Formats: sequence, C-alpha cells, structure tokens
Amino acid sequence: MTKYKNDKPKILVIDDDESNRVSFYNSLTKEGYEVVTAGDYEEALARINETDFDLICADFRLGTRSGLDVLHEINYRNLLVPVIIMTKAPNARSAQESFQ
Repeated sequence: MTKYKNDKPKILVIDDDESNRVSFYNSLTKEGYEVVTAGDYEEALARINETDFDLICADFRLGTRSGLDVLHEINYRNLLVPVIIMTKAPNARSAQESFQ
C-alpha cells in the first residue's frame, strides 16, 4: 500500500459490542486515525476485502466466531497487517491460541 503525506493511518476495529466500537472510533479519530468498524466476523471480512488497513484491532469474542478467526484469515491471505486481539477477560489459553 502506498502512503501519501496527507493519508491518515487506517484502523479496523472489530467488536460485537456497539458501545466499545463507538468508544474506540471516537478515541482513535480524535488522535487523527481513519477508523472503520465491524460488528462481527463476516462484516470484518467484508471491510478487509474493501480496504487496506494499517492496523486491525479485534475483540477476542465475536459472537460465534473470534478475533483469532480474523487473525487466522489474515494469515491465510498473507496480509501484512498487525493485529491486536483485545479481551476483557484474558487467560493463558486464549493467549496461547493467538500464537498458533
């Protein structure tokens, strides 16, 4: 992806909790980022198909899917984009799964 001087970094925020999405959107846009949100796995994949992102932040739990499913899809597609998996209740198992 080619960056031009005036381009804002693009961040995709994936969270099934609307209040979390709005909070991230407001905070990150105030800091000068271009933010796109998705409420579930399928919507996230649609956004990834439409746009190149500089960073993806995904909630660990996304209804019947997870942020790890998003991470695995990004790896499968060989996309070079950093992914942050977020969770309210981290545990050793979820951390270990994210590295597989």
